[in-house]
Amino acid sequence: MLAQAGEGERPLDVAALASGREAFVEIAPPGGAPWRGDLLRSAASAAGRPWQSGPLVVNRRVSLPVPPEAVGGVASFRLVADVSLRADGTLWVDAWFRNDGAMRPGGGTASYRARVMLDGREALREDLAAHHQYRGWGRLLGAARGGRVAGAAPNIRHDLSYLAESGATARYDATTGVAEEVLARMGSAIAGAAWNAPLGTRYVTPYMPTGGGRFDIGPTTGWQAAWLISGDPRAAAFCIGQAEACGTIPWHFWDATGGAEGSGGWLDAVRWPNLWTDGRGGRPPRGLAQQIPSDTGWTLDTAHQPTLAFVPYLLTGRRAFADEVMAVGAWNVVGQWPAVRARPEGPRGRRASSSSIGSRRAVRPGRCARWTRLPMSRRTAILTRPTCATCSRGTTPGCARAYPNGRSCRERRMAGSYPTSWARAACRSRRGSRTTSRCR
Repeated sequence: MLAQAGEGERPLDVAALASGREAFVEIAPPGGAPWRGDLLRSAASAAGRPWQSGPLVVNRRVSLPVPPEAVGGVASFRLVADVSLRADGTLWVDAWFRNDGAMRPGGGTASYRARVMLDGREALREDLAAHHQYRGWGRLLGAARGGRVAGAAPNIRHDLSYLAESGATARYDATTGVAEEVLARMGSAIAGAAWNAPLGTRYVTPYMPTGGGRFDIGPTTGWQAAWLISGDPRAAAFCIGQAEACGTIPWHFWDATGGAEGSGGWLDAVRWPNLWTDGRGGRPPRGLAQQIPSDTGWTLDTAHQPTLAFVPYLLTGRRAFADEVMAVGAWNVVGQWPAVRARPEGPRGRRASSSSIGSRRAVRPGRCARWTRLPMSRRTAILTRPTCATCSRGTTPGCARAYPNGRSCRERRMAGSYPTSWARAACRSRRGSRTTSRCR
């Protein structure tokens, strides 16, 4: 249910809510003195508009470069924290430790001890012997006054039909439900000791070229579909945790002098038109200043990449997840060989890359002038997964690019670019609930 804001509601008194509160991050090298960042003071002086500002919450971002001496001598490390003060008196910090600086000297593997203090209580402590470049990790931490742990947020059941009608998600049949054993497995995974490891995979397949019946690839992940259909809190926590794990994948390339205003942004093909992040790209400006480490445990592949952050961002509004969507969308461009960037390697790679780039446009449409000129109906069509060029009444741009010869769903399945159920669902979604003979 949506409620109109009352005319008498006033914005939060941030000064009163912050009075007597503390939020510090400490980062120290092995055996060395710590570097300390005061998050509340930095948030109070942060430039730009807040991420959230209203009668219930005020959220501001703090982004601080971390001195090389605090992280083992590398110059590619930064701290990013979203600090929230809420009307219920709680203080929340979404703290991210990002070793993602690119195209500058001094980048490399970091080694450090991280600690987050909220109102005098140690809310987080981790020791990392090796934090590879182009990876990051983060946690959302909360505190009530007096340093007590903040209470858990209520579980929200989202309107599945509304999400589908808006074009934000696929249309799922909620009447099927989700097997209890699937939800129980997600609950057991969250309770496991390995779940909270800072750079853990959290059940995402590290070797992305793996095909077959993977639960982490598709229009969205199977776990996210279970969350959307069931609304179960175990599924919600599992998917939010996997969105955090998206940060650990080495596809984050931060350009400190990039972005629309030159104050920082993900590497893009406008500023670096000939860049290829693959090791075969060579030296700058055609390749990275420091290549992606080979011992991260991850192997990237645009054709089989998981979509981990878009749905969690959509349902939680966490800015860190918007960062993940933007980073992955940028990688889908600069991770392609420039000579074939306009025509990725095949139907699966094109579909997956178009999906990530489309999600990026949905999160930050203002970054693309052409996008902002499109009517909303056209934006929705572009963000929808490519449908069958033969069956649909009006082909989406994604479908036209992916299948210029107008191949039918049957031909797609034979080409191995679409599981049968997806092809049928795509045709049904464009012709109501009726499946045509072309889709069988």
